Amino acid sequence: MKFVNRQNELSFLKKLYKIPKFQFVPIYGRRRIGKTRLVQEFIKDKKAIYFLADSVSEMEQLKNIGRIVGEYFKDPILTDAGFKDWYQFFSYIRDKHERLVIVIDEFPYLVNAKPAISSMFQKGIDEYLKKTTIFLILYGVKHWNDGKGNPFS
Repeated sequence: MKFVNRQNELSFLKKLYKIPKFQFVPIYGRRRIGKTRLVQEFIKDKKAIYFLADSVSEMEQLKNIGRIVGEYFKDPILTDAGFKDWYQFFSYIRDKHERLVIVIDEFPYLVNAKPAISSMFQKGIDEYLKKTTIFLILYGVKHWNDGKGNPFS
């Protein structure tokens, strides 16, 4: 698929990525406007973990993201068991000490599975990720959980 009409957004992401500290980028908007394509273009030449959430329970989400992270880091125990909670996920990522882009697509599915997920991510960022060089992208459709499009309001 050809990449069109997102050069400004891509340049913005690349500029943020050059700053060697934690970055958090929420991306939201209507369906089919190019959010996924923008992120795919951004991560194509970077160390990145891409997780596509879906409409399953929180424990299934944790198992699924654990499988993907475990495969990335060649950790067969994590690949099989997944994470027990989101704080274990944040701790694991923090302890890798590398510049890494973490992408969570369809974040609203995590909200549906666990309404407190926004505050859990806020705590995860503040207590685990803020002093790392992780580049975290969360995205999905507009109106994630508060009707304003902001998952952290």
